[in-house]
Amino acid sequence: QPLLQGHRVQAACRDKLPLHAPRKSWRSRIFDCQTVEPGLDGTGRIVSRYRTTRESLSIPLEAGDYRVLVEKTGFEPFETSVTITRDGDHSLEVALVAVESQEDEPNDAFAVAPAPAVAPFNSDQALAHQEAWAEYLGQPVEMTQLIGDGVELKMTLIPPGEFMMGSPESEQGRRDNEGPQHRVRITRPFYLGVYPVTQTHWGSVMGTNPSWFSEGGSRSHRVSGLSTADFPVERVSWEDAQQFIGRLNARSEETGGVYRLPTEAEWEYACRSGTTTRYYFGDVSADLGDYAWYRGNTGGMREGRTHRVGQKRPNAWGLYDMHGNVWEWCSDWYGSDYYAKPPLEDPRDPRGPESGSIRVLRGGGWYYAAVLCRSAVRRGIAPRNRLEYLGFRVAFSSVD
Repeated sequence: QPLLQGHRVQAACRDKLPLHAPRKSWRSRIFDCQTVEPGLDGTGRIVSRYRTTRESLSIPLEAGDYRVLVEKTGFEPFETSVTITRDGDHSLEVALVAVESQEDEPNDAFAVAPAPAVAPFNSDQALAHQEAWAEYLGQPVEMTQLIGDGVELKMTLIPPGEFMMGSPESEQGRRDNEGPQHRVRITRPFYLGVYPVTQTHWGSVMGTNPSWFSEGGSRSHRVSGLSTADFPVERVSWEDAQQFIGRLNARSEETGGVYRLPTEAEWEYACRSGTTTRYYFGDVSADLGDYAWYRGNTGGMREGRTHRVGQKRPNAWGLYDMHGNVWEWCSDWYGSDYYAKPPLEDPRDPRGPESGSIRVLRGGGWYYAAVLCRSAVRRGIAPRNRLEYLGFRVAFSSVD
């Protein structure tokens, strides 16, 4: 197990060795580690990437020879080779040498921000926007946060941008509260959970499992013989979600950011990921089964249930289960006529009505019809409600 210290760390395979992806047991923030296996063309293929706040990193690898490269902006790179023996440990401590500043070099503090991601854009452009903003921010496109008991929360970067929120009057299945369609600007980057919060996530933070579709839940017979650890947590109210987030923030003061629920605008922007269609993959409801768990493939209310997250195809920004599985709480108060008011006056980062009695839900659920799992579908429900189709997804953003 090589112990690597530095800012960006790459453990690259020099020979064709079978590598096991290291198990991540650290908080993602500063360090960036990649394990690479060589391809037939000699270029290599990234197996895994990890980032951490810790000053040391322990990675399990197969026995063999490795090249280690440590890089940090403003310092000379460090490179060496290590040999890992069977059942052996190898520790490597690196002291980087600062590079003398050059007067003619550009100052990173005055770097120009990338262009915002203005919809419509395709999947390749979506990834390019993510990568450009990640490089500008000095952060990874995808990061993994340790939230307790060795449990990890995987999140992906959502860059700033603009999109048309709501649905056009011509959209099949459209409801009145989805209009008028209006342009919205998301002015700050943020991270969003790759998956809805799972039963494992919830248990590691709260020490309980309220889910009906679990071993001790009221619908345990529908998941008999199955591990529900990676099923979305359900029967959590908006207020419950806030307690979960509050505990995350209390444990994570050193992250330089804050956990929260996404706003309704952020949720739809992230879901669409550049698309303008009914779903993030297109307009055809018959294709929804490849991307979502919904009434058409779960058995409906009488026999159906939630399913393990991440089993369907993601959107262009790498988000899974944005359609179906569980409805997801947003931070906003719900207003059926809200779209006709503040967003038209100020399209920047709308946060919903100033007050209300019910909170926003997005995404559709496991026993809902395809038409209710569209990108623009919105509904509201009392924040104290706990139902077997209510879950949530966590956002993370800078406190600056």
